[in-house]
Amino acid sequence: MIPETQSDREGDLAGESTPGEHGPEILPMRRPRPVERTEAGSGGYGNAARALAILSLLPVSEIPVPRVHVGGRQSDGSVRVLDRPSGESLVVYTPRFTQQFSSGHLAGRWYVRKLTHVGVIPRSLPFPTARAAVEAVEAGRWALSTPAKPRQDARRPLRPWATPDESRDRPA
Repeated sequence: MIPETQSDREGDLAGESTPGEHGPEILPMRRPRPVERTEAGSGGYGNAARALAILSLLPVSEIPVPRVHVGGRQSDGSVRVLDRPSGESLVVYTPRFTQQFSSGHLAGRWYVRKLTHVGVIPRSLPFPTARAAVEAVEAGRWALSTPAKPRQDARRPLRPWATPDESRDRPA
């Protein structure tokens, strides 16, 4: 038996030992005491009473909630935004595909679209930063009045087998 750490007295096991019996490494175990409740005027609930007094002088009619909730960045670099008044989920993105550029997106600009929108035509004004796009969503001025039209060359189908002299080979 190690005298500094073990004892055969029953009082040590119950937590009733004296501090001098143990070495500096071992702290005696004590039973937790019940928490004593105090009266409201004696300081126990003083903070709550003070808070209620402040609320009675300056009532809060509504809690300010931001108009938009900005989520974290997605794996493709886009940002999801929830527009609370309309209940719409939006995506703030920058174009990455050739079809987006050929349909009117500008490189290095950020755009806003509905989460359910599928397509390459821009649905918003171009913004210089993602923060500017989120601020435009918050102000409610992100959407175009009419959807952007694709460029003429984007609507014309590409036919690699057609030649410029194709009209010459047709019968008259």
